[in-house]
Amino acid sequence: MNRRDAIKTLGAGAIAGALATRIPLSISQTPPQINYSNLVPKEFGWAPVNNIHIYYEIYGSGEPLIMIMGYLGNLESWGPIIINGLASQYEVIIFDNRGTGRSGTVGQDPLHDALTYTIPLYASDTIGLLNYLGYSNLNVLGWSMGGFVAQQIAIDYPSYVNKLVLLCTAPNIYLYPPKVSPQSIITGFTASDPTVTVETIIPYLVPSDWLQAHPDVAKYVLFTLEKYPISYTSVLKQTNALATFNSVGQLQNITAPTLVIGGDSDLLLPPQNSQYLAENIPNAQLYIFSPDAGHGLIYQYPTQFINLVTSFLG
Repeated sequence: MNRRDAIKTLGAGAIAGALATRIPLSISQTPPQINYSNLVPKEFGWAPVNNIHIYYEIYGSGEPLIMIMGYLGNLESWGPIIINGLASQYEVIIFDNRGTGRSGTVGQDPLHDALTYTIPLYASDTIGLLNYLGYSNLNVLGWSMGGFVAQQIAIDYPSYVNKLVLLCTAPNIYLYPPKVSPQSIITGFTASDPTVTVETIIPYLVPSDWLQAHPDVAKYVLFTLEKYPISYTSVLKQTNALATFNSVGQLQNITAPTLVIGGDSDLLLPPQNSQYLAENIPNAQLYIFSPDAGHGLIYQYPTQFINLVTSFLG
């Protein structure tokens, strides 16, 4: 059922191929302070998709842009600065992937608890959400695992994608693997004390020296984790989705104009992955943020990230 037939829940320069444009940024720059309550969607609700309910929020107006969150994050992980910044020019759709945030989670339905989570399933969820909301063609942005999902959508559902933005992502987790132990990531996210999670995970997202100078980022991540904790089962299911994804050999089928963004100091999905994507997607542009740009570069350099994306999307 299309949401337009249902009751709405309303709330108040490019170089392609192998060459990268490196964007020099000052590590001492102080980003705007995060405002925990500065998010007011114009619409929100739960979309019935693939026998679960996907929670979504919509901000702003203009050309539509859907943003797909990464591994174990929820929609609030984007942060108010990025959401509001992009919503000043686009209609931004964000949502919680199944098993995270306020979307359908394990423990609600034994039938779906038995499901194996895969990237094609996440892509199908996203398309189901778009169909419910009435979108048939829009810009797609995916971060980390969300970039896996965005690639899958561009490959399997090309008519839905106007332009594609792939942020700190990869064709799989094996080509240029993480420089940290996958088990340490799982242990960090499943710690009973969210503070332990932050102390374990955040240094993988941004450099430790930068984090010490900007403790508000750690506080915000802790805030989102405490607000919407993720179960151990959901962690394992998302991990399986990561481990089984591979777009190598399919990237040439992505026809949408594509912006690939990487961080020169990304420990989770090293920038060589971004390089590979840009080399193998036919109409791709590559930008590498530097210096000291981590997997969470949107927290380090929100203004530059917003300007880069808006310049590409037009």
